[in-house]
Amino acid sequence: MSYQDVSSLTADVAFNARLSAALTTEALGKTDSLSDQLLKNQPYWGAMIFGPSVAASPGMGEAYATGGSEAVTDGSILAAIQAQWDRIATLHPEEEETPLP
Repeated sequence: MSYQDVSSLTADVAFNARLSAALTTEALGKTDSLSDQLLKNQPYWGAMIFGPSVAASPGMGEAYATGGSEAVTDGSILAAIQAQWDRIATLHPEEEETPLP
């Protein structure tokens, strides 16, 4: 993994669209405050708060380096979201005002 690969993946438009879709799908099955925030805010808010940690998850940078965002599987995105969910939820409590982009 290189930091450049992680940085490039974080900024990749197609990856962020897929991440947003995965976050919305995952949020629909949950009832915590983070899932509520993800469902009520702009779709790319979730990609903004999850993107860096998901892109830095094991194997993501390497996959991106070998084939772009298409090489990052949906299963890898979902696993990274699930692994990061509790930590991201702690960082974004319910009372937080969501900044507009």
